[in-house]
Amino acid sequence: GRRQGGWWQWKTVAGVMAADLHRERETAWQHPRGVGVAVHRASMDTVLATLLSLARLPMRQLQLVLNQSQGDIFGLTRLQQGQCPVISGATIPWLPPRLSAAPSEIFRNRRQLGSIENEKPSPTTLTPPTPPTPPVMIWYEHLSKAGGTSFCKLAKKNMPRKEVPSYYCMPSEPGGRLDARVGQWDNEQLANYYLREKKTLVSNEWEPFPQQRLKMQQYVSGTKQPLLLLLVTTLREPLNRLVSAYRFWGVLHNPILQKPPPLRRWLKRMEARARRDAASPSGIGKGNITGRGDFIAHVGRPNFATWKFSGGALPLPRRILGRYSRRRSYPWAQEEPLWREPFETAVRTLARFDLAIPLEELSKHTGPLRELLGWSHFEATQFVPSGEVVNAVATAELPPEDHDQLWDDNKLDMVLYNWVRAMYLTRIYCSM
Repeated sequence: GRRQGGWWQWKTVAGVMAADLHRERETAWQHPRGVGVAVHRASMDTVLATLLSLARLPMRQLQLVLNQSQGDIFGLTRLQQGQCPVISGATIPWLPPRLSAAPSEIFRNRRQLGSIENEKPSPTTLTPPTPPTPPVMIWYEHLSKAGGTSFCKLAKKNMPRKEVPSYYCMPSEPGGRLDARVGQWDNEQLANYYLREKKTLVSNEWEPFPQQRLKMQQYVSGTKQPLLLLLVTTLREPLNRLVSAYRFWGVLHNPILQKPPPLRRWLKRMEARARRDAASPSGIGKGNITGRGDFIAHVGRPNFATWKFSGGALPLPRRILGRYSRRRSYPWAQEEPLWREPFETAVRTLARFDLAIPLEELSKHTGPLRELLGWSHFEATQFVPSGEVVNAVATAELPPEDHDQLWDDNKLDMVLYNWVRAMYLTRIYCSM
């Protein structure tokens, strides 16, 4: 029955059910659910334990736990039906602690005032800020082929053009590079850029997320802060993102257009490029201002999102030597000492983002973006910088054995992506 295959049972399978929820399991499916059901957030330690228990599962078991028609540990079936998936008063073990609403309120209040240069509080604002309030900038963490161009164009529709960098929302150097590689800047450089250019949005595509940015997210009332950040990102279903990256970088922008490599060979080449870049002292994420690195080297690597949000700490999987080996690398299930700490860092980092948007949900559910930034224009939510808009579906591109291999290689990202989807929809359909 429903209870046997339900959300609560799979939490037990994954080993993460809190003791006080055992009593609720028997009645969980007997209580009505709906929009606005009051739920409680978990501690960060509980969230980490929950997601680690999922990441440790073998591929087939993890697929069952995530499958919306079977385990559905994140309750996505009910969330997509517009219902909160848990009973009133329950603690959701993967829902992280609440973040401060102050940066969002300051940002929206200044939008209402109509100018970022007006620093005086107004009696007409909904939530009058206590002076002095710092300027607020949106930091958009752009994962290649995961909706960054769409987000940038939405920003230009909803914000004054003078406040948004013109080159794909990435800061430029006067008389220099169009992309000044904001991911390599320290916090002081970013604050000085705001003071000089008065831009209220920047996008970081190529470097991993700089962990020092988290210090600029913390608002302390009454203190003088040079700049406050709102952290926003979009994630996409990991295998579909890889297929889209292949079509864009491996086919459309391949230097040998007459004969682009097949997907599997392209992924192998990209992993080799990522290994070379990781070994280079001027590689991506090394903090080398003068070195550019191989800027697209990592877009085809496994667990790209985990690498991004771990600050570049996630290593590539160890290769299996031997010409007769079917696998190119050891499965992640055998490599926990390599991935555990970077995965935990990625989880903690994403939990600190003011908004992580699953790309597939953005066109249907714009409410969280409206609430956070005060945006109201969402006429088009899918754009591409060149070529035609194409929805990549990995299951149609790959034979079953290759699909399973790629799924297993990207299982850490599978956990993060499904978690982000659940957090985003829970924000809409549950009361917290």
